[in-house]
Amino acid sequence: MIVVVYQVELNLLVPGVLGKEMRLHPVNILFFTLATATMFGLLGVFLAVPAAALVQIVIDEFYLQPRRPDYAAIDREAAAMVEGKK
Repeated sequence: MIVVVYQVELNLLVPGVLGKEMRLHPVNILFFTLATATMFGLLGVFLAVPAAALVQIVIDEFYLQPRRPDYAAIDREAAAMVEGKK
């Protein structure tokens, strides 16, 4: 019974809680935990969540193009709202 509770906690609850704190999907945490454990053993288990967070940051910053807002248009719209034209 203790083993079942431990497995549920380890495989379901921990990735969910870590995912919310690190803004990572729980499946990503499980994948990185298994992948780094396979490649690096016990050290990989400890480095799995930081590695997943690093990969997420790299994907967000370099692969997904961040929006470049048109600040001039935003300023014009804000000025029009202040003047009561909109």
